[in-house]
Amino acid sequence: MIEICPKQDCTACSACLNACAKGAICMLPDEIGCLYPEIDSKLCVDCGACEKACPNLNPPVYNYPEKAYVGCASDYQEQLTSTSGGIASVLSGAIINRGGVVYGSTSADPFDIHHIRVDKISEVSLLKGSKYVQSKIDNVYSLVKKDLIAKHDVMFIGTPCQVAGLKAFLHKDYPNLYTIDFVCHGVPPQHLFNDFLTKLLKGKKKLGITVDFRFRDNKGRTKYGLQIRDKDGNQIFHEVFPNNDYILGFLKGLYYRDNCYTCKYARPERTSDISLGDYRDANKQYMDMFHRSAGLSKILANTSKGIKLLDQLHEYLLLRPVFVEDVIKEGGQLVAPMDRHPHYNLFKTLYKEKGLDDVISEVILPIKRKTKRSMVIGKVIKIIYRIPFSRTFFNFIRNRK
Repeated sequence: MIEICPKQDCTACSACLNACAKGAICMLPDEIGCLYPEIDSKLCVDCGACEKACPNLNPPVYNYPEKAYVGCASDYQEQLTSTSGGIASVLSGAIINRGGVVYGSTSADPFDIHHIRVDKISEVSLLKGSKYVQSKIDNVYSLVKKDLIAKHDVMFIGTPCQVAGLKAFLHKDYPNLYTIDFVCHGVPPQHLFNDFLTKLLKGKKKLGITVDFRFRDNKGRTKYGLQIRDKDGNQIFHEVFPNNDYILGFLKGLYYRDNCYTCKYARPERTSDISLGDYRDANKQYMDMFHRSAGLSKILANTSKGIKLLDQLHEYLLLRPVFVEDVIKEGGQLVAPMDRHPHYNLFKTLYKEKGLDDVISEVILPIKRKTKRSMVIGKVIKIIYRIPFSRTFFNFIRNRK
């Protein structure tokens, strides 16, 4: 098989597929469903276009963030229908209102999560929500280029590696292109998620279902989990972390693509104009901020283009300037890639040789028991620390050792 870049570095960004004028490249799944490019030697003319478009062979320009904010959409309903601050929806609406187009991921069909083109305000809702599955790009970069050449304002929203793939494919910057990435844990393959989903649906692929990976509980708090609704909007499945097997494995770094564990984009320097992520406000610094209870976002403006776009939307956004370094020092995938779970190789072997049921019983259930035990211990410690002078006592004992 012809290799464009080392397999362990491939992100499935599909820049090579979009660059091939002969249609010689397709994205095919490996033994656990992760997509990789495959070249048809009968169609390939050895022009090198795929190599020139590969971001691994042609590294992108990285920019250290110029400004940082904590904020959310000023429209409360916009925020409530988003998984955190609703910033991406506001930015998308602004681009469309000026006659532009937006490309982003949709989970309208949870069995086929992929990027689409949106040019109507009514369609922005198709892009909402977290998708803890790799979104398929297909020929989207080629469509983006056509819109850019036609002088449309274009916003592309994706993972950092997808933004890098788009820029490598385009070979140059366009003043009418705006790129948004989000702080990414890593991406599992669609094939794996489909197996989990099919199992939950008892083997029947129900048409019209919707899936949420994050949702709010009765108190308005955001929860990680899996929530499935039928075509009429009725809830048919609901399970939160750590009870849900898929989300548990996702958050523990059990089944991402190989490249995610050595991600070149999990760093403070970014390839996009704006980077978005959840802001937890653990120290309760923004208790006075309107809409705080519905979720806040951290926003990194990485280029002058990103800063200008945010400035133009001040009436639609509630933004509080913060130090860039304060956002970076929170860590996570703004500093380093997610760790590969110690049982990753066992998961991979079991999944390709025996299937999902064995993965759940032999890998996920032990992780679940350990996680629940740790959560119980954590709650007990919090309760003890609320007792007057207990913290002082434990620190005294610790210091005497």
